Amino acid sequence: MQSYTQFQPGGFEQTGNDLDVALEDNGENFFVVQTPQGRRFTRSGNFSLDPNGRLITAAGYSVLGENGPIVIRGGKVEIATDGTVRVDGQEVDRLLVVHFTPVNGRLPLKKEGNNLFRPQDAQSVPRITPNPRVRQGYLEASNVGLVQQMAELIRITRGFEAYQRAILVADSSLNMLIQRVGGG
Repeated sequence: MQSYTQFQPGGFEQTGNDLDVALEDNGENFFVVQTPQGRRFTRSGNFSLDPNGRLITAAGYSVLGENGPIVIRGGKVEIATDGTVRVDGQEVDRLLVVHFTPVNGRLPLKKEGNNLFRPQDAQSVPRITPNPRVRQGYLEASNVGLVQQMAELIRITRGFEAYQRAILVADSSLNMLIQRVGGG
């Protein structure tokens, strides 16, 4: 059985944190971050600042803007709906947001951990999203419906138990038949 990630967007949770951002889209857009292994992609927008003022992910990777790593020095941070980052009213950079073209209905990305993804192969090239829609002070919630998944798990468990009982009954019947024929 092959596993894959479903990128349908989740709901939004308001955090009030100026450095938290969520993407309003169909699940195909990603923030770009710099890791020691190269550029990676994430939908997780719970950013913070390191001691040098670099905008970073929870794992400490630099968040990239159109001009490289975003550095914030100053007071009030505003992130516009198009991803433009302003500090004390002065434009600093614009969040680099990219999208991937689905292949056979799925995005050509592989999970790497820390909410990061990388292209599946060399042909999976991200394209800059010209007009991203970003929400400052929000995070994207999980796209998994917990109640629905629990109901599905219960359904599967009950089916397994029914098959298990059927196998036990068949095994018991077979044992009885063997004893009668063999003891006869």
